[in-house]
Amino acid sequence: MLETKESIARTTPDFKSPKDAEDSKDGSEKERLETSRRKLDRRQLTGGLFHSNKDIWDKTAALAPILSGFMIFATGFYCTYNYNQQQLKIQEVQTIEKFIPHLMGSEQSKKAAIMALSSLTNTETAGKVAQIFASTGTVQALQSLSQNGSERDKAVATQALSKALENLAERENKLTSIEEDYKRAIEARDQKAPNEAHPDTPYNLNKLAQLYTIRGQYDLAEPLLKRSLAIREKIYGSENQEVADSLKSLAELYQLSNKRELAEATLKRAHAIEEKLVAGGGSTKNENGAAYARETETARAEAEDSAVNGNSESHAAGQTVTNENNRQSEQKKPGAE
Repeated sequence: MLETKESIARTTPDFKSPKDAEDSKDGSEKERLETSRRKLDRRQLTGGLFHSNKDIWDKTAALAPILSGFMIFATGFYCTYNYNQQQLKIQEVQTIEKFIPHLMGSEQSKKAAIMALSSLTNTETAGKVAQIFASTGTVQALQSLSQNGSERDKAVATQALSKALENLAERENKLTSIEEDYKRAIEARDQKAPNEAHPDTPYNLNKLAQLYTIRGQYDLAEPLLKRSLAIREKIYGSENQEVADSLKSLAELYQLSNKRELAEATLKRAHAIEEKLVAGGGSTKNENGAAYARETETARAEAEDSAVNGNSESHAAGQTVTNENNRQSEQKKPGAE
């Protein structure tokens, strides 16, 4: 009967033997232990990541002052370098400006100016200036620089010399063409009215003298300026601004020719005339001729710019003079009234 009851109990679905109950209890305990272990592993992993991120930020915080210092140093170095370069360029420009009067003087003065620029700045800067003010003196200076100094300086000077010679040849061709134009204009006026003192003639004489001055041919420029002065004195009288201007041009030529005493005396005479004009309110003699002469004198820079910079056609100056002469051909002689 007892065995029957046990047999029936075993066949019941919810029946558990003592051994099964013990095994089930052990399984539940293992499951709890596994769950606890997983939670512990998860906590350790989370804590490890937290500590890892914390270590990165700590290291970054430690490196931040070093990185900041390096950035400040790099920025300061860059700004200082750019500022110094700008100051050097400004100093170069100021140095060049100081030598411009010498570059407009005699050939010896031009040569000395280029040599000095090479010493005060560098060969490249001196070469560029020599190309702009191409002349016999600047070419001689570049020839000296191309034979002395470092290999780099020699190469720079040689290249600048080649360009300066090209510019000089081109300018000489233009000067020759303009010279012929002024000569023709002067001859045409002399042939048309050989005994007439016309305001066009001093203007053309002055421009032709300027071309000779640019070439350093002071002996050819001097008689032209003297003739211009004599014509203006005949037209305007001895005390007129036009006469003072002619005296100043002649004094400048004397200065370039190293005739210092003549330059001082001539310039003194020009200043005396200007002082009298200022004190007396200006000369009123022959106002028509003076007005026309002042009008033609405003074109002074055109021929020189064409000769030096090559920015106009070779016959532009001659055509301008011819047009001016034609415009005045029908007018009365100044002072005829």
